[in-house]
Amino acid sequence: MKLSKGVFVFVVLIVVLAFDSCRHKQQSLDAEKIAYVDGLNKVSFLNRYKDPALGVKMADSALAYIADSLPGYTDGLMRAMNNKAFSSYLLSDYEGVDSSLVRVPLANSANGDIEVTISKLLEARMAQRQCEIARSFEILDDIDNSRILDDYQDNYLFNFAQAEYYITQLILNYYYRNGSQIDGRQLLAEIEEKRTGLRCDYAQDMALNYAMAHSYYRLCDSLEEKEQAELLHRALELCIESFRLMADEKTYCDYQMADFLQLMAFIFSDEHLGPIAVADSLSDVVRFTYSLDTLPESLSERATLYAEMLFEESAEMFWQLEDPYQRLGAAVATAGFALSIGDTAWAHDYYTRVLTDSTMLYHFAPKFEAMLYSGLINSHYPGSEADYQRWFESEIDVLAYISGNQKADFLLQQELKSSQTRGRYYLVFAIIVTLLLVALVVLFFLLRRKTRALAKETAQLQASKQKDVERIANVETCLSVLRHDINPFFSYLQNKKLPEELRQEVLERLVRTFDNIKHWTNISIPSGLQFRPTRFALNEVLDQVRDHIVNLHPESVSVRFQDTPIRIWGDRQLMGILLRNLVSNALNHTEKGEIVVSARKWEEDSRFVLVEVSDTGCGMTSEEVEDLFRTDKKPKENPNGKGYGFGLILARYIIKQHDDNTLRGCRIWAESEVGKGSRMRFLVALDDNPTEE
Repeated sequence: MKLSKGVFVFVVLIVVLAFDSCRHKQQSLDAEKIAYVDGLNKVSFLNRYKDPALGVKMADSALAYIADSLPGYTDGLMRAMNNKAFSSYLLSDYEGVDSSLVRVPLANSANGDIEVTISKLLEARMAQRQCEIARSFEILDDIDNSRILDDYQDNYLFNFAQAEYYITQLILNYYYRNGSQIDGRQLLAEIEEKRTGLRCDYAQDMALNYAMAHSYYRLCDSLEEKEQAELLHRALELCIESFRLMADEKTYCDYQMADFLQLMAFIFSDEHLGPIAVADSLSDVVRFTYSLDTLPESLSERATLYAEMLFEESAEMFWQLEDPYQRLGAAVATAGFALSIGDTAWAHDYYTRVLTDSTMLYHFAPKFEAMLYSGLINSHYPGSEADYQRWFESEIDVLAYISGNQKADFLLQQELKSSQTRGRYYLVFAIIVTLLLVALVVLFFLLRRKTRALAKETAQLQASKQKDVERIANVETCLSVLRHDINPFFSYLQNKKLPEELRQEVLERLVRTFDNIKHWTNISIPSGLQFRPTRFALNEVLDQVRDHIVNLHPESVSVRFQDTPIRIWGDRQLMGILLRNLVSNALNHTEKGEIVVSARKWEEDSRFVLVEVSDTGCGMTSEEVEDLFRTDKKPKENPNGKGYGFGLILARYIIKQHDDNTLRGCRIWAESEVGKGSRMRFLVALDDNPTEE
């Protein structure tokens, strides 16, 4: 019996030792696999600027190895995905970027939050290239609110994320938005203070140097010459620092060298800043690099000479890269400089490169595309009338797209400023109320009446200030819309070589745009057309409209409002504006007969009310009906010269407000037949609880 127990214990001991040995062997194998994946990721990361194609290849190898041999290594998986996304971005492979971005932290990941933040930053950079600056700002604001980058971590991944955050902020503010000088200096001061602790690798140091140098250069606008000289000196210092880093073949990079050469070319090509930069001792690096023994005496001529050489070399370097975005940008920038110095042949050479490059993509760089089409037209590039028509229409479309995104960003900024202002007022108000409550407890019987009077006066002052803030925001919004919408047209009208038929088209578009904006500002500046929903009887609004048109229509036309018991859920004021517009439009296009306003529950969906304004007027064709609510189309006119114009555009806006704030499904449309009249119809939400007010 004792022997059996001893044998049993011995066997158990052997099994335990064997299991422990296998476990240690497995851990050793896993460590080797992890090291292999980390090695692939490191090669991919270090080559993102030097050789992004290799970066993609190494990231794909890491992803394949993880899928086959190390499926639980989530940190390596996310790092490989972000490496591939970043390298794809530098190749303008936007589909590759989107498919590789890390959307959410994976389970059991130590670096999940940082990797997701890096993905968001790359998504913000993608949005910037598409000129979707409001979306880029929202992503950056989301990162700010997450506070992930507030707690410093001494590792390359955190440093990379922090540096990318600053680079993305700088690019947004000073290339796509032209940020204010105060905000710009504050941001640069913060970066200057932190940048020594943000070491990641040489490529990231140079990328941050470029973004900072570009920002210092852009801040020079409207400054005194002394301040301009100081900022330009700092910009040149950052360029020289990067040139020194790239003097070592291990850290040299064609992509970043071309970036800095082009930036210096922009500085020297500026008619105001170029001479100031030439006078800076740091600019001697250009003379020494190109072995220039003799130079023009004039600082302006010397700056132009420097710019010409730098633009030429940077463009040639960019053209050797695999990134079509950079090639297009370099071509239009160099061609633009060539036109500024009167060298049309040089400009045409670069335009020809773009037009004949079979690898060049379009619709991926709106700012560069607009510059390309403008350059083709203004430089009188050889082309047919059809070519010029296509270039003109393409530039108009791209500028409209950019303008729309700029307006969206402007409105977002105004909304945020208004919200911040309200927040400050509410904070002050809360403090005052708190103090008043404390005083009320101590001196309740003595100060009760005075305290109530003070609280009422404070509330009135707060409301008055808030109205002023909203009024100013509405005025600024309208002015911005006007400026962004008409600038492209004025630019074209100044081109003396523009064909006459194109000039006429531009004039017509300008007139229509200005007319619509004029009406829009008259309506939106006072109140902003805020949506205030209530439950109300439709008959009340019909009575108001009936009173509004009394004696305003010819005797040959009768206007009939059908009585209805229906109640609706919506904005009573906006509904009145909508019906007045529809009835007025019907009167403009009806010489005799009648106009009928009616309402009934919609048979297709009982949650909605169908309201109809019908007339016996001149009617419209199907094409006119299709274009009726569009701002970019000329409104239909009747024989008296009266058109539908802004009234129906405003009607569509009001219905959209109801659709956004009530039941999804509210809409407006028209039905018409030439010579027999028209019906304007719209759907709004039925009051499904008529007993409540």
